[in-house]
Amino acid sequence: MAESIVTPLSQNIIDKIQHQAEYPGDDEKDYCMQIIRQWLSTSPHLPQNLSDDYIYRYLFGCKFNIQETKTKLENYLVLRAQHPQIYANPDIKEFETTGVSLAILPNATPDGCRVYCIYDHSDDYDLTTVLKNFLMLTQYVAHHEKHPVHGFIIMMKAENMSLKKYLKWTPMLLKLSVENIKNTPEAMKGIFIVDAPDYVKPILDLIKKFASQKISERIYFNEPSKLFEMLPKDIVPHEFGGDANSIVKMGDKILNCFEKEVPWFEEQDNYKADLDLYRQTHKEVEVDTFGVQGSFRKLAVD
Repeated sequence: MAESIVTPLSQNIIDKIQHQAEYPGDDEKDYCMQIIRQWLSTSPHLPQNLSDDYIYRYLFGCKFNIQETKTKLENYLVLRAQHPQIYANPDIKEFETTGVSLAILPNATPDGCRVYCIYDHSDDYDLTTVLKNFLMLTQYVAHHEKHPVHGFIIMMKAENMSLKKYLKWTPMLLKLSVENIKNTPEAMKGIFIVDAPDYVKPILDLIKKFASQKISERIYFNEPSKLFEMLPKDIVPHEFGGDANSIVKMGDKILNCFEKEVPWFEEQDNYKADLDLYRQTHKEVEVDTFGVQGSFRKLAVD
């Protein structure tokens, strides 16, 4: 179960999160849930079997703003349908064979954020598979979380980012990563890229062009001091200069949990929009939903 991966939030942290999210009380929460359920029932292009927890994560993350909840939830379900290469057919075996260790820290930050870690220690890997595996992890953790969190932080150790791997970061893949961040219910509170070669910085500059100003301002390149301003050292893995266990050991525990829930992962393929029905009422929708024009496929190196 997820308890073996993350420690449940304390009541003190939950109280802080509810205050930050402007929790309106149980009656108002139930009313908002009814509105979203009614909207879903009149939206045949969206799945009708979303759980209450699934919907509540979006309401909570959007501070119970009904319109924002509808927009984010619909956008995310459309993304899942448009990009099966990163959302569909999750393969547990791929999680341990990419050459990139993925983990989530057992303990949340004092303000209730979950922290995800990415450690690149391979000569080569498929970036699409890495992104797919990362999304598998975030979905799994969110599903088993007993209470919505304040947000999430991503740490990436990129000392082994070779020029060969750098050139695989296509603008479309970068934009897709940003769109996923924008349309998940939990807010991204920080992305920290550490120990990275200088030629990685143009990737981040391109991400910032795709992202909102708020997201752009939360992306840090080789600034470990900023990392420890936000995170207590005792929860940070030693690969990132902290005092906690190795990210590789954390990843092994995650894989063991994944292997016990293969049917649940397979079920997630059902939670996506019907694109044929969606296009009937959204005539402007194209295969490329991101507005990335032209035929470029790789980043240029100056």
